[in-house]
Amino acid sequence: MEIVAVLITGVFGILTYIIQKRIDHQKRLQERRREVYSDFFLILGQVAHGNAEAMQRVIHARSQIALYGTDPVVSAANALVVAVGTGGDVNAAALNLLHRMRKEIFPSTNVQDSEIHALMLLK
Repeated sequence: MEIVAVLITGVFGILTYIIQKRIDHQKRLQERRREVYSDFFLILGQVAHGNAEAMQRVIHARSQIALYGTDPVVSAANALVVAVGTGGDVNAAALNLLHRMRKEIFPSTNVQDSEIHALMLLK
């Protein structure tokens, strides 16, 4: 009976450890996403204001989104890159990307397009 109790305690200990490690990993990943998303929009703002150095940082920022972004964020970032390259609606693509990023960070976000436009000076 004591062996069973020790085994059960050991199994629960291992499961607790594994679950905690997974939770810690998810927290670190979420924090990294926040950093990447924030940096990306800071760089885009600098590019929009003609900062030549920022153009070089865009490549790194895009690679970080490709690595850390969720599928919807990566797709929206790609749509922004395509819009920039083809003369498409860059404002709409940037707005869509920001919405995807916010949705990832704040799943129940209620921010309106007009508020984002005002903050990003996209009007």
